[in-house]
Amino acid sequence: MCPYRKTIYQCNHSVVSSSPIGLCELQVRFHSGRRSEPCNTVQTHGRNNIKIASLCPDCQQRKENMDQQFVSVKARLAELRKELEKKYDLCQAHMDEAGLESEEKPSSTDMSDPTQEFLRKKMLEDDAHLMMFWDYR
Repeated sequence: MCPYRKTIYQCNHSVVSSSPIGLCELQVRFHSGRRSEPCNTVQTHGRNNIKIASLCPDCQQRKENMDQQFVSVKARLAELRKELEKKYDLCQAHMDEAGLESEEKPSSTDMSDPTQEFLRKKMLEDDAHLMMFWDYR
């Protein structure tokens, strides 16, 4: 059982080093010719672990792709919101031309942070005093 170094990422994925830190007795015997098979057992120990405060390359790539998708979706939603407001204003103008009474324009949608909106709604609940939301203000 040769000891190997293990790298643990923030996402809890881990990678074991490709080469051992040291050689076990079985591997030493293999190198000296007294054993026919090499040691194939990988062993890691907590003292040889390295913790990295970043995502593994795969998770980092996935996160970047997801962030790009969020940006494009938010931009598209903003475009659609503007287009909808233009069409609503045009409809209101046609109704005014026809002499029909038009309803009041609905207030534009709240463009606040979704997290803040979620926390605001949670604070309005009956059990809000039991929840620990003060860290998020």
